Amino acid sequence: MPRGGLPVRAGEETKIVWRYTVPHPSHDPVIRFTARAADGVQAQMTFGPEGHSGSTWHRPGYEVGTGFIFPAPGCWDIHAVADGMSGDLFLVVE
Repeated sequence: MPRGGLPVRAGEETKIVWRYTVPHPSHDPVIRFTARAADGVQAQMTFGPEGHSGSTWHRPGYEVGTGFIFPAPGCWDIHAVADGMSGDLFLVVE
């Protein structure tokens, strides 16, 4: 079961809720996530991306949830790609 909150710990499932927008979508955009450490090791995605509708943060865009298990402490790069755009979140895992 996801613990939630900070700090993010290696070996524990971490749920992350994402909100993103695309300029002029003609459809619900497909978003893909990968998480890698500097040495190329990949984190295990435990679920998602799946629609997330329980948010109280009302802003434009799409909201999805993901779950990851980061196997080791360190700096992790979570890379997201949707409709030809991309972005990165760098996360410190204890």
